Amino acid sequence: MPHRQIAVAVVVGLSFWTISRNRAKSLLRASLVHGNRFLLRFSSRAYRPQDGLMVVFAPHQDDETLGCGGLIALRRYEGWPVHVVFLTDGGGSHLNHPTVSVPAIIDRRRTEARAALAELGMESCAIHFLDEPDGTLASIDADRSSALSDRIADLLGKLQPVEVFLPCNPDASSEHDAAHGIIIQAIHRSGRRSSVWQYPIWSWWNPLRLLHHIFHAQQRVRLPLADFTASKAAAIACYGSQTIPTPPWSESVIPTELLATLQSDAEYFFAYPLPPSHEPLAEI
Repeated sequence: MPHRQIAVAVVVGLSFWTISRNRAKSLLRASLVHGNRFLLRFSSRAYRPQDGLMVVFAPHQDDETLGCGGLIALRRYEGWPVHVVFLTDGGGSHLNHPTVSVPAIIDRRRTEARAALAELGMESCAIHFLDEPDGTLASIDADRSSALSDRIADLLGKLQPVEVFLPCNPDASSEHDAAHGIIIQAIHRSGRRSSVWQYPIWSWWNPLRLLHHIFHAQQRVRLPLADFTASKAAAIACYGSQTIPTPPWSESVIPTELLATLQSDAEYFFAYPLPPSHEPLAEI
C-alpha cells in the first residue's frame, strides 16, 4: 500500500476512534446526569422560600439564570424583591476570538444580563455589577479578595436579605469555587444570619462533583419550575453570546448538553453549615 494511502487510513481510523470516544463520553455523562437527577428527586424535599428579600450571587452573566432562573421568576411573580449581583465583568468568555474583543463581550454580556433578568420579572435597579476582571477570582491576591468581600458585605448590609444563593463549592469551575469563598467571607463580615443556599452549574457537567453534594449537603431541596419553565427558557435565550456559536467558532461557550440539563423541570439547591468565623452573626 502506498505511503499516502497508509497515511489516509491512519487519519480516518484516528478520526473514527476520536468520534467513538467522544460519543462514549457523552453517553456516559448523560447516564450519570440521569442517575444524579433520580437521586436528587428522592433525596430532596420541596423548597419553601422565606418571605423577604433574596440575593443571588453569580460569578458571570448567565449563572444566575442557569442555576436560579425559575426561582427568580417565581419570587418576582409572588411580589418579593430579588437582587442579582455579578462578581465579574464576563470578559473572559471569548478570549483569543479573532473578531470579538474583550470590551465588546463585556458590553454584550451586560446587555444580555439586563434582558434576561427582565424576562424573569426583575428591574434594572436590582442588578449589581461588581466588574472584577473575568478569570481572575481564583488568582487574585489576598488584599484584593478581601476588598471584594468588603464590597459584598456592604451590599448585604444594605439589602438585609433573608436568603442568599451562591454557586456551590466544588462546582468543577475554579472561578465558581473562588467566588463561593469570597461570598462566604462577605456573609460573615456582614453580620447577617441569612439562609444560604448553593446552586450547581458545572457540577451537572461533572456528575461526580454533583454526587459530592448529593451525599454531603446538610439539606437538599428542589423547586419544580412548572409555569416558569418558559420564562427561564426565554431568559437563557437572551444569552446568545454563550448559547450560540460565534463564527468562526463552531461550538457555543456553554455546551449544548449542559444547556439542556439546566433547562430541566426543576432546580436544586444545597445547604451546608457556614464555615467557622470569629465574627459574630446578628439575628434577623
